[in-house]
Parts: sequence; structure tokens; C-alpha cells
Amino acid sequence: MKKLILTAAVLPLVAAGITGCSASGITKVAQMADQARKVQKTAATVEQVTGQDMGMIADPLNMKGRAEAAEAAATAETVAALENAAPISAAPMAVEMRKTSGKTKVLSMRPKLAIVGYNVAAFTEGKVKGTARGGLFGNSQGASSTMELISSGIDAGLVQRVADAASDDLVAQLTAAGFDVVEPYGVSQAANNSVMKAGAAPMMRKLMTYKGEKMNAIVAGPSTYGFRVVNSGVAKGGFAGLSEIGGNAPAKLGAELDAVLVQPTIVLDFANMKANRTIGTKATSSAELAFSLDPMSSIQVHASKGKGLNWLTYGTKKGAASDAPFAILGDKDSKSNSLEQGLGAALGMGVRNKKTTTQSVIIDSERYEALALSAAKGWNTAFVAQAVAARTAQS
Repeated sequence: MKKLILTAAVLPLVAAGITGCSASGITKVAQMADQARKVQKTAATVEQVTGQDMGMIADPLNMKGRAEAAEAAATAETVAALENAAPISAAPMAVEMRKTSGKTKVLSMRPKLAIVGYNVAAFTEGKVKGTARGGLFGNSQGASSTMELISSGIDAGLVQRVADAASDDLVAQLTAAGFDVVEPYGVSQAANNSVMKAGAAPMMRKLMTYKGEKMNAIVAGPSTYGFRVVNSGVAKGGFAGLSEIGGNAPAKLGAELDAVLVQPTIVLDFANMKANRTIGTKATSSAELAFSLDPMSSIQVHASKGKGLNWLTYGTKKGAASDAPFAILGDKDSKSNSLEQGLGAALGMGVRNKKTTTQSVIIDSERYEALALSAAKGWNTAFVAQAVAARTAQS
């Protein structure tokens, strides 16, 4: 049944509108609120007596029903495509890595490479907000459109497996390329292993995306030592690496191992979300399912000669993505402040148009994990190529 409800969210607006209003304005607000309650009560009574949904009376062409049917058909098509999809390729995902800061000679400052971390973050939700700032002449309060996605199918165990496999794969690839590698367990046994002692078990954390939204993600590191929680670094308040360790602990560890310290961080996403930010009255936001290696992914490389610490970082401008199906969209719920706008219009007040759409995403865990491993392998392959090129240039 289609309902018209005066929610608590309206009250601040009404209170704000009453301030400084005439007696007739206050009376009009009261009348509109009373009318809203009567409409809701009448709708309930009609349905009880006639069994007829008031939504059908307001929508005689059943446009809402048609839209829901079309959405159901699209979902069925997506489910069929997922069921019949080809297996996920185990090959490394194509990743274009680049140096983002520091000097590549850091990779040649000591003979060995020590893998001192491998942080993996997997977003479990998505959020984006489009905004329109209103008309140029102040004739509109503008609008906002928020799109939120809530996923199921990604858990701590899955992210932990990806972190373990990613770390092992990096050691294997570097070794195959001819590097003398100190793997994570060997690093954890070093006398100056304070870098490793700050580890944590997989957990849910809020990460600030490069688009400026805070979203939930499960983060994990290799089972040997977990990931490090710090106050800054990747995603502002999420987790990071060597540059966040105080004092000269990394320098001491590198000297003891006679190794360059390497810590990759990969961030995984399940949706491509877009929103506009413009002048005008129309705000838009949208989302489509797409597995990707987020551009926040990075690699920190540190080396020392004496007490000083030299640093080098790698990243990717656009990340990497796959078009392989791995999830379907589920239930959707949309909310707007249309009633508040109506009340504002009655008082001659401009009220910002706000709409929020929340939708569930059901992820096929096996296919997602296969994509995550492909992304990690691709990230490792790209770094090994950078490391080989850097050492070749210094030889």
C-alpha cells in the first residue's frame, strides 16, 4: 500500500519555517500536517473496506508495477549470466604501475628484499553523493542524490586468504626473478622486528576513499603478523606501512636483514560509482557492478644506509578492473524529502531536494575471491617488473 507519512525528519524543517512566520502561515502548516494524516488514514480505511491499494488509484497505469517488473526481469537476466559465466582466469590481472614518489635507486641500496607486510582491504559497501548547488540567481536550493550499496558475500576469512596468497605469490615471483628474498616469517624472527609486532587480526574499518566518502572495508594482512593500524596513511585512518613506524625501527630492521623493506597495500572494490557535482537543480548518482583494484593501492619501499631512511612508493593512476560477472543487485529502497519540499513550497520557502537510494549486492564469494587473487598477482607482477628495471638501471 502506498502511504503518505509525516516523519520526524520533517519537524526541524517545520520548526525552522515557523520562526518569523505570520499566524496564517502557522495555521497553514498545521492544516497541511493534519491533511497528510487524514490522507494516510483514508488510504488505510479504503484498503480495509475494498481491498484496493490506494497506490493503484494514484497510479492507474501501474507505472510503478511496470518498473518493478522490468527490474525483476533485469535481475533474472543477470542471475542467468552469472550462472553461465566462464570461470575466472587465474592469470594475473593487467596492472599499469608507476613510481609516485622517491627514487628507484632505493631498491638497490641493499642486496636483499624483505617482505614486511601485505595489507589487503576489501570494501563491503559503496557510497557516492551527487550535488547540485542550485540556480545562479538563488531561485533554487539545489539537490542531492545519494547512492548506497550494501554487499554480502565478503568476509574476514576470504580477505585473510587473499592476503596470505598475495604475500606468498610476491615472494615466489621475486625469487623467480632472481632476487634474494626474506619472506615474512623470516622477518618476524629478526631481533629488530618491531615493525612486525604491531599487527592486527582481520577487522572491519572505515576507510576514506579517494572520492571523499567513508566506507566500510574488511582489512587483513598475512597470518604471520596481520596488518598495522595507524592514524594516517592509505585511506586516512585505515592502515598503512613503514612510513608510519616511529623512530628508526625500519632502519634497524633493514640493517639487520641487510635488505630493502617492501610492503604492498591493495584495495579491492566491487562497484563503479558515479555522481555529478554541478550548479543547477538536478543531482544524479549511479552505480554498476564491476570488480576493480582501487587506485588507492600502493607499495612502500624503504632502505637505509646508516640511520637515515630512504623511501620510494609505487602506485597506479587508474587502478585495474575486470568485466567478469561476480555479483547481482538485490533489493532497493529509495527515500526522498518530497513532503518537506511540499511544506516548504506552501510557506514560500525553498527546500533542497534530497534523495537516497540503498541497494543490496549479493556477491558470489568464489568468483570474487578468484578475481581478488588475479588482481593481487597482477599487482605483484607489475612490481617485480619495476624492481627488475630499477636494479638493471643501477647495475
